[in-house]
Amino acid sequence: MNIPKVFNGLIFRFAAVAVLTTLKTGVSLLQARAEDAQQCTDATLTGAYVYEIIGQDGTQAPFLPFAAVRLVTFDGQGNLHGEGFRVLAGSTARTTVKGTYQVKKNCTVNFNIGVFKLDGAQADQDTLFGVIVEQGEKVHALITATKIPGTNTALFERVKTRK
Repeated sequence: MNIPKVFNGLIFRFAAVAVLTTLKTGVSLLQARAEDAQQCTDATLTGAYVYEIIGQDGTQAPFLPFAAVRLVTFDGQGNLHGEGFRVLAGSTARTTVKGTYQVKKNCTVNFNIGVFKLDGAQADQDTLFGVIVEQGEKVHALITATKIPGTNTALFERVKTRK
């Protein structure tokens, strides 16, 4: 086949771009698979996190608005503790929390958290299911069982310290 010289250069450049694009795509896929293969452990959650809950309590109308914000510390070995405030239908209370967590290799996590009044009496017992994202910087969770039925979501976000 007789191809004019002008097209030979274009064909070479096109082929080179196609090969480089394929290589770049292959490397990107390998990097994505490496991130997907990253395994989480209890140690993925270590240090201080803001623990925020938003939702509503009750099984039928009128539902009661609920929110809480706490500072919790994960020990990297399956235990957590902390303190903060909760608001239920406008009534505010200071609480402490203490519980356990179990992280699975696929970066899902189960929590069992006791909520306590300042006098030490247990106010609630929450079970949560969550997904760890951003290499442990955040956990998106849903309260799956509690003494007070409702629909509440939770977010744990690592506290950044200034350097």
